[in-house]
Amino acid sequence: MTETPDPAGSATDSPAAVGDPAAFERAIDGSSPIDAIRLLAGEVRAAAASEMELAKACGAIVGASVKSISIWTAVALITLFVAVLTLAIGLVIALATITGPWLAALIVPAVLLIVCAIAAWRIRGAAHRAKAAVTRLSQ
Repeated sequence: MTETPDPAGSATDSPAAVGDPAAFERAIDGSSPIDAIRLLAGEVRAAAASEMELAKACGAIVGASVKSISIWTAVALITLFVAVLTLAIGLVIALATITGPWLAALIVPAVLLIVCAIAAWRIRGAAHRAKAAVTRLSQ
């Protein structure tokens, strides 16, 4: 609540007109500089409170989204792990009929490790490119 001058000359308590420039202009028009500053300070407080409420609402939405994303990412990664494990076991069984069980048990993990090494190499390259871009932008 801010004090706005009444046309009759007495000050009354009335809410500041938040977001209505015409009402704000009418409230300031004819008032003393101190009253105008008080009205402006009230508007600033109201705008800051509104922005804080908006930030809190956005934070709640982002928090809920992060929770959902985390849960579904964990489900996807566990499912992917089971699928790769099943594939590896199947490959060992299928390859064992051709090469023997011990050689198949060496070939399948070696191929999986090569795939992991290629992926790590690609990730490292992408990380270096991102680091270089950030370095260029920060200079």
